[in-house]
Amino acid sequence: MEAINQTAVSEFLLLGLTDDLELQSFIFSLFLSIYLVTVLGNLLIILVVISDSHLHTPMYFFLSHLSLNDICLSTTTVPKMLVNIQTQDQSITYTGCLAQICLVLLFGAFESCLLAAMAYDRYVAICHPLRYTVIMSTRVCALLTLSSFFFSIMDRLLHSLMILRLSFCTEIYGSILDAGHSRKETNVSEGKVGKEENHWHSSGDNTDVSEGQVGEQEIHEIVEVGVRADGQDDE
Repeated sequence: MEAINQTAVSEFLLLGLTDDLELQSFIFSLFLSIYLVTVLGNLLIILVVISDSHLHTPMYFFLSHLSLNDICLSTTTVPKMLVNIQTQDQSITYTGCLAQICLVLLFGAFESCLLAAMAYDRYVAICHPLRYTVIMSTRVCALLTLSSFFFSIMDRLLHSLMILRLSFCTEIYGSILDAGHSRKETNVSEGKVGKEENHWHSSGDNTDVSEGQVGEQEIHEIVEVGVRADGQDDE
C-alpha cells in the first residue's frame, strides 16, 4: 500500500538569497530602493497621463494601465520579501503563498494582454493611419482592457485550481518511511555481522587455547626425555 500523508500544510519556508547578514542588509537596501523607484516612477507616469489632455490617446491609455499593473505586480512579492529579510522570518502561510501565486499569475497575464493591445494599437496607427481614431475609439480601448483583465482572471483561476490539487508532503513522508525501512535493514544486517564476528572471535580463542595446550604437552614430553637421558648417563 502507498503511504498517504494526512498532515495539513500550514506554512512554507522561503530559502531566500543568502544567509549572510551583511549581504542581507545590502539586498534589503537594494530591493527597497528598486521598489520605491518602480512605484514612484509608475505613479508619475499615471499622474502625467491624467493631468495632460494631450496624452489622452489610446497609446497612453494602455500605458497608464500598464504602469498601474506594474505597481500591483511589484507590490505582490517585494514587500513580503523585505519583511522576511528584516525580521529574519522566512515562513509564509499556505493561504498567503496561494494568494501571492494567484496575484502574480493575474498581473503577469494582464501585463501580457496589455502589451498585445498596445501592439495592436501601433499596428492600426501604422497600417491604417486615416482610420486610427475610428478604429481605436474610447469604447474599443475600454473593451480591450476589460477583455484582457477577464482573460487574466480565467487564466489565474485555471492555474489556481491546478495548484490546489497538489500534495506537498506525500513524497517527504514516503522518503521518511523508506529511510526508516532501510535503517531497520541496516541494523539487522549489522547485527548479523556482529554475531558472525563474535562467533569467529570465539572460535579463534578456542583455537588459541588448544594450541597452548599442545605446546605445554610438548614441553612436558621434552623435559621427561631429558630426565630419562640424565638417569641413564649416571648409571
